Order: sequence, then C-alpha cells, then structure tokens
Amino acid sequence: HISPISRERFRPKPNRSWTFTVGRMGRDDWSKHHPDDPAFFRNLLDQGFRVRIMGCEAKGWGLGNHPNLDLLDVNQEAPEDFLNTLHAFHYWAHPDWFEAFCRVTLEAQSCGVPVVAEGRHGFLDYLRQEEGSCLFENSDEALDFLTRLRGSAEFWEVQSALAITVADEVLDPVRLEESLDFYMR
Repeated sequence: HISPISRERFRPKPNRSWTFTVGRMGRDDWSKHHPDDPAFFRNLLDQGFRVRIMGCEAKGWGLGNHPNLDLLDVNQEAPEDFLNTLHAFHYWAHPDWFEAFCRVTLEAQSCGVPVVAEGRHGFLDYLRQEEGSCLFENSDEALDFLTRLRGSAEFWEVQSALAITVADEVLDPVRLEESLDFYMR
C-alpha cells in the first residue's frame, strides 16, 4: 500500500544549481546501504560528480575530505531541502534487506529528482525504467544512467518531469483514499 507523502513538502523548488549532484539519504542502519556503496560513491567523485550523502553511516566509509563531497548527519537538513539539492537519487540497499515500499524514492521523485535504484524492492510497483528512474542490476548500469543525466540537461529535464508524473500518479488522492479505506475497514 501507498505510504502517504506530503506534496506540499515534497515538491520541486526553483533555482537548483546545475553542478550535477548525486545523493543519498537514510537512517544510519546497515540495511540501508549496499556494501559496495563506498566504492560506488568514490568512483562518482573520481569522475567529477558532486556527491551529497545524509546519514547511511557514510561518515565511516572512508571517502575522506573530497571537495565535491558533503557528508551530513541524519536530519541535518530537512529531507525535502536535501532532495532539492540533487539531480539524481541513488538507492542500493544491503543484499540481505528487502524494502517493502521505500518511501524516500517517491519523496525524491516528488521533488523532480530521478531515482537510480537497484532493480528489486517494493518500489518496482511504481519505478519504471527511464520514466523518471533507472533500475539497475550492477553499478556500471547505474553509472551509465547517471552519466547520461549529467551529460544532457535536456535528458535530465525529461527524466525530472517524468519523475514528477510518476509521483503524481502514485500519490493520486483517489488511490490514497482507497488505501486509507482498506485500513479503516
């Protein structure tokens, strides 16, 4: 069932910088990140991407003091403000963990941020390949999509608009009311 998200809070904000930024946020919990996340983000930094990570135990990942890296504590910024600094949201959970819904991916899409996520978990009910998201099987596929987003403002704008469209569909008030009715029976 749909996890309700405030469309008043989670919406695109104007004046996003074009310094292409990939980010991730989540609780400091082993399940919320893949063991290969540190190497993946290091690779992004080495290729000139800006990276922002809030929570996710990232301070222990040994990424150092790279000038294109922001490591923030959990809730150091309001989630909607953090998401609006990103051009892409990366989600890759621990292999032993399954996300039933993964609310943060829908929050990102609501802010117009394309989601780059592994091709499993409950978000497969709403994330669609190249419709505001990329569903990857390995880090090379994720990097390829991120490179395409960074390389073309037009492609990014299309994916951003599609992310919002998907969020609008999923968070349609009629669908939310149906979910609420189900639980109130």
